[in-house]
Amino acid sequence: MKKYDAIVVGAGVSGLLTALALSKSDGGKDVLILEKEDHIGGVCRSYNVDGYTVDTGPHVITQLKDGPLKKLMARYFDVLPVFKPHGKYYVKINGLTREFPWTVADWLQFNVLPLRDRILLIQALFSAFSASVVSPKKIADVSVYDYVKNYDLAESTLNFINTIAYFLTGAPMHDVSVFRIFGWSDTKNMQKKVTNVINFLFREGATDQAYPVGGIESIVDSITRSFPEGRVDIKKNAEVKRILIENGLVKGVSDGKNEYYSDVVIYSGFVSELPKMLGNDVPPEYANKLNNVTNILSLTVWLGLKKKYFKNVGSEIMIGDLDSVGAWAVPVTNYDQGLAPPGRQLVGFGFIVDSTDVESVKKRAMEFIYRHWPSIENDIEMVHYQVLVPEKSVNQINQVVPSHRTPIQGLYLAGTDTSKKSMGVTRASYSVVECLKTLEEDRVIQLDAPM
Repeated sequence: MKKYDAIVVGAGVSGLLTALALSKSDGGKDVLILEKEDHIGGVCRSYNVDGYTVDTGPHVITQLKDGPLKKLMARYFDVLPVFKPHGKYYVKINGLTREFPWTVADWLQFNVLPLRDRILLIQALFSAFSASVVSPKKIADVSVYDYVKNYDLAESTLNFINTIAYFLTGAPMHDVSVFRIFGWSDTKNMQKKVTNVINFLFREGATDQAYPVGGIESIVDSITRSFPEGRVDIKKNAEVKRILIENGLVKGVSDGKNEYYSDVVIYSGFVSELPKMLGNDVPPEYANKLNNVTNILSLTVWLGLKKKYFKNVGSEIMIGDLDSVGAWAVPVTNYDQGLAPPGRQLVGFGFIVDSTDVESVKKRAMEFIYRHWPSIENDIEMVHYQVLVPEKSVNQINQVVPSHRTPIQGLYLAGTDTSKKSMGVTRASYSVVECLKTLEEDRVIQLDAPM
């Protein structure tokens, strides 16, 4: 059987991006991608429901000016996705809709929260920054809630903070580090952190974000259309059961029926599932580490509407209470009307699933939408639910983030559970860039220029 230069386990966006980079490295490597499902893309798929094209969850691509996806596209893509600027973020709270307050001046005018609280929150942000300069490692383990709990904030303000914490990380404010609010991922590079804080407090945000025309799957299409001819094989319905190890070296993988051989395997599935594929070949302490990686479920409610309810170009953060984590609404037809029949609007509402009773979560989600949009029920012609794992690990305090390099020589990791930075496709892209750097350090590949 053919021996490949590399095998990639998983055809989500992380695995596909990794395969693309490998197939164009060192004159072109022969890469095999094994995917357990009958489709590729993972949670970056789009499909038709009653004439509407829905994505797997609402998506907005961030850091498009100089972020990791931009770097990967510039280096490896032959076919580029088309993006429409995201526009502004809006906040819907207590029946009022306001633009999200990015700057100090915006905060002072954000009159849906008490003026006293707005002033206190600005003080808290500056205090957090000062504390991080003095003791960065100490403040990294302080939750947002622990930092603001002594400010005696109003319930509406706490609801706002909690919803934003969920929006940024998928976790409540009790589990989200103050670092994450500033967009930091570690305690290093304080000069960059100073710049980030200046941007956070004094500049308009969300200016480098966009939605892909044609839906999120257009990014996957661009990747696959950029594969060099004859370099990348994709096998669907091929679930890897075992990673083959010999004398501490990776030799390939098995799906239970066939074995595929390579001295380099990049695993982009859930790292928590890796130990069972390694069996006795994985050190117990490493297996325990991976088993402690946690994730969450999300619910997306897609509504096809007979008329346009969301007028603004942008997305909306709908604030909940402490028993309801709120929602994120993305009216995707404001970017691409072709995703819906003529004259219709398609909106995705993203929720965190906080119960094992998914049906009750669906019911509460619809009640939440009706509460914020009382007349919308009369104009719904399509409802579609999706329960997904939006990230392979939730970005919270004490979350385990394994290295891209494993204890098994030749076995590497990529995916959203191997990076703390950002979320969604951007987080996946960070993981790929970091994995490629690791592969170069180990002389598996040679990059023609620094990433």
